[in-house]
Amino acid sequence: MQRIVERQLHDPALSLSRVAAEAGMSVRHIQNLFREQGTAPRAWLYRTRVERARKYLLSTDLTVAEVSEQSGFRDVSHFSRTFRAAYGSSPGRYRTEHR
Repeated sequence: MQRIVERQLHDPALSLSRVAAEAGMSVRHIQNLFREQGTAPRAWLYRTRVERARKYLLSTDLTVAEVSEQSGFRDVSHFSRTFRAAYGSSPGRYRTEHR
């Protein structure tokens, strides 16, 4: 199931129901699987997206807006807020400090 999500991570319209249908599982079953791991599907999705964005920032010359788009965020301001919450600095500053 996580591989399905990772292949479609760039799609901001990715939904749990779509992933469930593709995986041949019910939405409830997927929620229970995540609960057993101590998380929720949405929380895992955001962590995965922000981690992918972090990797792009460190390994590519994509702009912050392009990184946001490639990581599946609907807009760059939401991406920046989410990234700052996860890593303690803006995406641009993180890139400068860690590259």
